[in-house]
Amino acid sequence: MPKELKGVPNIYTLRGQKDVYAIDDALKVKMDHVTVVGAGFIGLEMVENLKYRGVKKVFVFFLHYCTLTLTLLECIRWSSSRRRTKS
Repeated sequence: MPKELKGVPNIYTLRGQKDVYAIDDALKVKMDHVTVVGAGFIGLEMVENLKYRGVKKVFVFFLHYCTLTLTLLECIRWSSSRRRTKS
């Protein structure tokens, strides 16, 4: 995870089994909105499972690796602004 995002709440990576458990624990709290960064196989599987678990709005961003940090920050800002304006 980019160092600029360390310590920011509710941001998770998916690299191993411990990450799966952390995401699962976070989903036990009712969420109506999730942003998935990455539209590869794992990202799309995540979207499918989030929808199955009852998340109503799932936004998906496809990234080019070289702009990952900047784009992640932009995605978070955009996602947060959408959540505030679409209540």
